[in-house]
Amino acid sequence: MTDFDLTILQDFLSGTASEEQERLVCEWLESSEENRRFFAEFTTNTTLHETVVNPDFDEHREDMLVRLNSRIDASERESARHSFSFASAAAGFLAAMAVAAVVALCVILPRQTPVQVDKVEPAVFMHSYANTSASVKSVLLADGTKIFLKPGSELEYNVTGYDDKREVVLRGEGYFDVAKDSLRPMFVHTENLSLKVLGTAFSVKTNFMDEKVEVVLERGSVRLLSPEGTGLVRLSPNQMASYDPSTGDLTLETLRAVPFIIEQFNLESLDNVTVSQIIRHLEHIYGVRIESHIKHPETRYYFNFLKTDTIDEVLNIVERLTGEKCKLSTNTY
Repeated sequence: MTDFDLTILQDFLSGTASEEQERLVCEWLESSEENRRFFAEFTTNTTLHETVVNPDFDEHREDMLVRLNSRIDASERESARHSFSFASAAAGFLAAMAVAAVVALCVILPRQTPVQVDKVEPAVFMHSYANTSASVKSVLLADGTKIFLKPGSELEYNVTGYDDKREVVLRGEGYFDVAKDSLRPMFVHTENLSLKVLGTAFSVKTNFMDEKVEVVLERGSVRLLSPEGTGLVRLSPNQMASYDPSTGDLTLETLRAVPFIIEQFNLESLDNVTVSQIIRHLEHIYGVRIESHIKHPETRYYFNFLKTDTIDEVLNIVERLTGEKCKLSTNTY
């Protein structure tokens, strides 16, 4: 790509570009296909959450997305379900259409005529992850939320750490240790039930065969919602809710959540511990010595990791969760 001032692109997308900047963008887009591809990617990933649209595009958008979805489904079947986000692909498709609209405007309008930039509501682009392995796998989101997925489970999320709302879509079975954020609740959606949480730990199981949903609350609080957003019930720790969408029945029962979740997800679980206590536990179970320079010795955490994780993987989780630097010592037991 030829060098181009990215701040001009940002001004262009936000609608604050001058006439001279708009002229430069038009000439740059007309100059090469490579520039137009770069603009599509930049439009998709820009944090401004604005785009340029053709006035006729909205009318035909739904039909185009249906065709795009069919092509993606065929591609996924051929590639054995590689981790792929429909929303990300759709975003790229929309961005490409935006480029076409901009280029058309640049060609038709006189050089000194300002290009009209339409502002739209921020789009939500979902990332995706599929556990195609035969064991539980963990996902650490940007806000510090940890998710453990059973084999065959899939996850879509927009949790960047900066958005106003945290959204997760689950298909299958997962355990969530949600980072506390009183200003931004997290919504975990299944096909037939949603959960609204702030900072809590719970498991969710969806059944592909009968569409039932089970939620087990370990700590904190969870509000169960219907797909329409109607509040159904608020769970307390050590409760399991079972919801049958075919009948509308919602049942509650009491159980010991911690041993249930540890067994189901093959976890090591440490509750309300300092970094020093985490390190001592890791040294004991892995038979190693760990060096650290702890800056916040009094801060306490809920710490979970898979029993099959290597010590390097666990130390990476410690650092991302706590911000404390830890490394293996050359002196072992």
